[in-house]
Amino acid sequence: MSFQSGRDGQVRLERVRDFQIVNGGQTTASIFHALKKERLDISQVVVQVKLTVLSDPQTVTEIVPLISKYANSQNKVNGADLSASGKFHRQLEALSRTVWTPPTSGMDRGTHWYYERARGSYLDDKARQGRPSVSRNGQRITRQSANSLRQISPNTNTHGLACPILFVAEDEGDPIVDLDFFKCSVAKAILFRTAEKLFSTLALDGYRANTVAYALSWLAEHSHHRIDLERVWEEQRVPPETQEAMKNACQSAYKHLTQTSGNVGECSKKAECWDVFQRQDIVVGPGWESEWAETSYLTAPTELDAVAQDWERLRLQFVEDSRTLGELEALTGRVWLAKHREDEARMHAVRKWAELRGPGGRRFKNLRDFVELFSAAAKLGPDV
Repeated sequence: MSFQSGRDGQVRLERVRDFQIVNGGQTTASIFHALKKERLDISQVVVQVKLTVLSDPQTVTEIVPLISKYANSQNKVNGADLSASGKFHRQLEALSRTVWTPPTSGMDRGTHWYYERARGSYLDDKARQGRPSVSRNGQRITRQSANSLRQISPNTNTHGLACPILFVAEDEGDPIVDLDFFKCSVAKAILFRTAEKLFSTLALDGYRANTVAYALSWLAEHSHHRIDLERVWEEQRVPPETQEAMKNACQSAYKHLTQTSGNVGECSKKAECWDVFQRQDIVVGPGWESEWAETSYLTAPTELDAVAQDWERLRLQFVEDSRTLGELEALTGRVWLAKHREDEARMHAVRKWAELRGPGGRRFKNLRDFVELFSAAAKLGPDV
């Protein structure tokens, strides 16, 4: 960012780089459309902006959602919108633009599963670029459904998107978003959409979202989380015996939910309703077991796992270090919790990860900052 002094004594912003439009996307899009599509003269257009300069780039993912939230206080902005600029969503978007599916049904090449991080970007991208690889709306994953892929709770009724057993993630921190994670996410989306289509063939009336969530949760639980997501990705479809199992599970789930007293939608959110259903012995046929994967799909590492491994490696270097955390902060430029600045590093270094988190677990963000502080100090060495 650079400034220039004008003849009138006013200081003007001459150049800025590495910036992000947080609130004003529609205005920017309108100006772009007027210039590129309508060929209009925009040289006299003036737009008032508020420029927020962050001294610490690491705070971007925290500050940006807050700017969106409070700048739009007059309008309803849902939580999924505010999280769209987070690391998880940006990484998932990047993968969705580059990863091709395996060719299927005689096609000479695969297609993309388009992750719509910003609402409306799918149709905009399709219209602007005419992307044949994302022309099928069925291969679009919305931000809301991506959030549900990470959810774990006794709730199963979130418009057919969340499944508490099938889509298991850490309760704190984001998973590691790599190629394997992306493929598994797409496979889960295929499972859900297949189950929804099968539900529609069973002549059942209503409660599709609740029924599908319960059915897939039951199948995931009773397959010991061995539904073959890799095969689903490779074939871009659910294997036939698993589809039959889905039908039977949907019928049982629908019967269970509709025979429950009270409002079906509200009852399906209660843990006791799910607990009763997951213990049911549903006859799904032995064939689907032959389509199971050899191992569970719940073994993928998360960001929390990675930080835990870093801590166990780092702490051994500080078990005799009498420097205070305040001194480490001064040396590294990293900060943790102010109330612990007088603590000696060795006081914490003797604690294993499980002990550091405690039974309730500290906020993951704080622990991540804590480990990064020790990591930066370790790079400087003990004699600094």
